[in-house]
Formats: sequence, structure tokens, C-alpha cells
Amino acid sequence: VFLVVRPFLMQSYFIPSGSMHPTLWEGDHIIVNKWNYRNTPLKRGEVIVFRAPQEASPEEKEFIKRLIALPGDTVEVNEGY
Repeated sequence: VFLVVRPFLMQSYFIPSGSMHPTLWEGDHIIVNKWNYRNTPLKRGEVIVFRAPQEASPEEKEFIKRLIALPGDTVEVNEGY
């Protein structure tokens, strides 16, 4: 069961930092439905998990963030917002 469920269906993740306040807090655990990632299009506002870039610290293997833009969208930062 473990060889099928974790790689293809679901996986548990730990929230290590406060970057997702107020939705998720340090120490929270989430379960990711991997089936949905593969079979439905992503939408703005969803919480997603993705591999950390190579520049990230070695302890960070995945990032857990909120999706704010889709391909073709422009993201603009004005005075820190």
C-alpha cells in the first residue's frame, strides 16, 4: 500500500515556517492529494507543493505556497505588495 499511496495518491507534509500565515501555521501538517495535481487544472488561490529550486537551503526539499498566478499572467510588486 505504501508503495502506491505515497508516490501516486497522497503525501503528508510538515509546515516549517510562517510564510503561509494565516492559512497555515508553523508545525501544521497537511495531506496533499497528488491525484488532483495530475488530473485537474490548477486554480488561483490553491495551496501547492513543488520542488525547491537549487538555490534554496539543503533542508528545504519542497516549497508549500499559495498559487497567485497562472501561465500568461503578469505579477507586479508595488511598494512591497
